[in-house]
Amino acid sequence: MLWALKPAEEGVAMGIVAHVWNLADQAVDYRLSLESDLAEAWHVTHLETDLRRASLQDGVLTARIARHQFQTHRLLMYVPN
Repeated sequence: MLWALKPAEEGVAMGIVAHVWNLADQAVDYRLSLESDLAEAWHVTHLETDLRRASLQDGVLTARIARHQFQTHRLLMYVPN
């Protein structure tokens, strides 16, 4: 379940933060996408500290989440010139 989608604490120029919660009793794979392709995605702490890059496939975040786990990602989109 997408729990929340909000601008990063430092402002939207630093990305959009997505909080994802798995309510199922098993791990699941999921994908997150926005209206435009993602340029970067990061696994971050709930306080929005970068941990490591997240996997992107064709501008879409792909991730696996354990049962009953809560994850946070910072998403950065391509900005046209």
